[in-house]
Amino acid sequence: MLWLDTDAVVHDLSVPVTRFFVGEEVFIYASDNPYWRSPFNAGVFICKGILALELMLEWAALYRPDQWEKHGEQWRCRDARWAGPAYEQGSFVINILPKYSQSVLFKQLPWQVLQSPFPLDNSFTLHFAERFKANIGVYCAAFPQTRLAREE
Repeated sequence: MLWLDTDAVVHDLSVPVTRFFVGEEVFIYASDNPYWRSPFNAGVFICKGILALELMLEWAALYRPDQWEKHGEQWRCRDARWAGPAYEQGSFVINILPKYSQSVLFKQLPWQVLQSPFPLDNSFTLHFAERFKANIGVYCAAFPQTRLAREE
């Protein structure tokens, strides 16, 4: 399974996701880009198999509904720290990564492969997180319009 946040895209369509699995790993991830410096970014990751399903269930069990409330159409976290323990990224960094990162089941790729907001030579996906959302229009403008888009 390739997880992509809504602000991420597959950049290099010539690379099959399966190419990243070369050993026993079931979970492939990258650190945040250097702007934020987190050892894990939940915006893009790859996983496979029943062990990865068990990992996802362990991670999901960390969700703390008492820390979230809905205001109109938006959800807000009571813990004001971005990517703190109430967020999926923070709960992973605090609880999951220390437990499994040294396992052969986990594989860390360079941040440029999965988390870069700019197309680089080794970028498989691009992640236009937060302030880098401004790059989306520029990136999309580089592609020719499809016939369907021209007819709208």
